[in-house]
Amino acid sequence: MDIPSTLLYTVLGSVSLVALRIYWSKVAGKSAFISSTNCFVFLQVLWLIGTFMAVDLTRTEDRVWLAVNVGALVCFIVGCLFANAVNRFNSRAELVVFLSSPVTYDLESPWIILIVVVTALASFAVGVAYAIRVGYNVFFLALRALAAGDVISQQKYSRLRLSISVEKYAASGYAAQFVLILLPLVLCLLYFRIRRRHRLGDVIACFLLAVADVYFLTIQGGRGWLVLATLQFVLLVSKYGPLPVERWCKAPMLGRFALCAAIMFGVSATVVSGRASNFGEGVVSGVSKELYARLFGSAIADQLTVIRQSENAPIPAGALWWRDLVSMLPAKKGIASGNELYAMAYNGDTTGSMGLLMWGSCLYNWGPTGTLLVAVFSGYLIQRFTIACIRGPRLLSRIVVLFVAGLHLGQLRDPYSLFLDGFVSTMLFYFPFWIMRRRRRRAQATTVRGARCRQYGLPASSFGTTLSGRRMPSINN
Repeated sequence: MDIPSTLLYTVLGSVSLVALRIYWSKVAGKSAFISSTNCFVFLQVLWLIGTFMAVDLTRTEDRVWLAVNVGALVCFIVGCLFANAVNRFNSRAELVVFLSSPVTYDLESPWIILIVVVTALASFAVGVAYAIRVGYNVFFLALRALAAGDVISQQKYSRLRLSISVEKYAASGYAAQFVLILLPLVLCLLYFRIRRRHRLGDVIACFLLAVADVYFLTIQGGRGWLVLATLQFVLLVSKYGPLPVERWCKAPMLGRFALCAAIMFGVSATVVSGRASNFGEGVVSGVSKELYARLFGSAIADQLTVIRQSENAPIPAGALWWRDLVSMLPAKKGIASGNELYAMAYNGDTTGSMGLLMWGSCLYNWGPTGTLLVAVFSGYLIQRFTIACIRGPRLLSRIVVLFVAGLHLGQLRDPYSLFLDGFVSTMLFYFPFWIMRRRRRRAQATTVRGARCRQYGLPASSFGTTLSGRRMPSINN
């Protein structure tokens, strides 16, 4: 049965709106709080809008692609609702409690200071080694050429970026975890120490590390990492972040300055890379159209092109996911899957790179049914992470690290992105914090046990029972 295009648009659009209305009420708790779940859904909605605009419903594969996008969004929301039901999570009520509770400042702990200092030094050392290995900064190289009147073409700019990963093999993915993920996180923690204690040493360290990280973030010439690093700080201290009632955490002028600087960098990188000139118009118009293309235009159309071609040449189930995970091994060199996907979209050109978005990656690897199952599973896990973040103790170190981890998780595309985009690295950074807090709780429990034993006149080994052999009330009750 051939469903008319207008009817299909209407039905799928209506289903999407109803699903998002349920999500806003039952999952988001009618709050714009920046959680991993909200971040993920926000990105999927942007890409879904672009998909509605890009598809040609006279083609069967486009109809399947649009239906899979809508169905996956619905299944993701179902997974979130299931997580709420299993954990008895009332999103609206618990968010109010979480956001209104005071925050415990714990960044003066010797263990936390040690973790932050070691991470900062290691990240700086990796950044210096990476910069020496590469030998040039793509962004500043193009900027100097532009100042000299010699504009670098987009093809040359792309080749300079590609040679870092292919010809030089500078271990970009490993270095990125330190200089693009962990060092911006360390800078966020240093910011809160400065706001609370106003120590000159912290200010100097933060300034030097920030300058170094700007250079590290621009070595490959991309726009995304520096913009995302700045955006995570701005969201962290905004009224939509996890610290809305902590006035000492706020720095509105600094946040605005950082956001403006990130926008200026994004515009500059678009110009020097030759992307703005693709549209043959002025700088402002070219940058605006490039941003539109990234969100709704050519980026979505490229996904659609790859999906259309995959219908004619299907791959083994999960093959691309497995290949990307194996490519993380140091001995695995050669052309990346992102370059091959770019070649599929651009007639064999391997000078660029592109990655499939979440539902495109699932469809490419597992087909329509597998995509819906993955959507339910990922919805449950991401919402479960959000619940754990909200229900945990309001320690500043915990809130900052898990908030940043949630932003990385919200950009989930496939298992490989969990490593590449920094979620795994951020959680590994958090692991010592978790161990330290767990040991502190045990030490406090031991102290209370000793006091209880002295109260009842019992030896410490007999704590937990009365003289009659009955269990004593737990100290946690």
